[in-house]
Amino acid sequence: MVKVKTVENQIWKREGVHGKIVHESGRDMRSDRNGLPSYGYARRAKGSMTVAQLRRTRFATAYPGLRLEVYDGMGNPAQGNLTLDSLRETYSA
Repeated sequence: MVKVKTVENQIWKREGVHGKIVHESGRDMRSDRNGLPSYGYARRAKGSMTVAQLRRTRFATAYPGLRLEVYDGMGNPAQGNLTLDSLRETYSA
């Protein structure tokens, strides 16, 4: 089992998107909290996948009761209908 910050870093390295793990209620979660499983995906999600799909299919199934807040390159919350290709482009701009 790993820390919250480790999972956030794994998501960044694997998916190429910045995210913050919070409680389902939106309440902040300590980044040094232990007990989460590692991010279990070996391959990057397709660029045509939306942020909402990433949250629902990859994150929510592995981390029930938690939510992934995703941010663009300017630090703004990413909209659910934004594709991962478009989101990833904001980090290099």
